[in-house]
Amino acid sequence: MQFLPAGVLPQFLVCGLFVPRDEMHGALSAVAKVMPMTYAVQAADEAATHTGITGLFVRDALLILACVVLVLVVSATTLKR
Repeated sequence: MQFLPAGVLPQFLVCGLFVPRDEMHGALSAVAKVMPMTYAVQAADEAATHTGITGLFVRDALLILACVVLVLVVSATTLKR
């Protein structure tokens, strides 16, 4: 729980909410591509702009789901039995 701001704040700053990712410096854009919040924002944008389910939305939703499963598995392995 103590590391939550350290993990969420950088994602929040480079996910594309404040500055479009196309206008970011190359290094920041590359970092944003590996952060799950970027795909959450992109999926929300797809849901807001299209009435149906798009391929981009499905891809982003699956990537977010994979990140959640990965975090849960890693968290479960760190629990003491």
